[in-house]
Amino acid sequence: MKYWMRLWLLPFGLFSCEKADHQDPEILEGRYLTNPLLDFRCIALPADQLPTLEIVKNSGNTYDFKLHQYFPEKKITELRQILLAPSAQGFKLRYKNQDAGTWKNEEFLDNRKILTLSAQLEDEFVYFVGEKK
Repeated sequence: MKYWMRLWLLPFGLFSCEKADHQDPEILEGRYLTNPLLDFRCIALPADQLPTLEIVKNSGNTYDFKLHQYFPEKKITELRQILLAPSAQGFKLRYKNQDAGTWKNEEFLDNRKILTLSAQLEDEFVYFVGEKK
């Protein structure tokens, strides 16, 4: 009887130890905001001029990013088809087959999800770091 009980509990034990990172991509979508603690370039900006990032999920494991910048001039930069790939410490962002950032828990910020985006476009370098709001 003990043998059958152990055999029956084995599959439940194996699946209960599985890491839950597969659920994280579902909550990547949304609006992200930076602050002077995360990005020192924003230290002199008022709250209504801080950069924001909107993320919309496409089919599969790709996302569209829309970066809103308000200083020194109002500008919107769109990056389409960014791939989210699991890594050892969270997730990597890939844009046009190149690493473009990360999405992971940052322990020094009370274990918050922090997104870092850095991508080279044809005519500019795009950088953003922020947390979901």
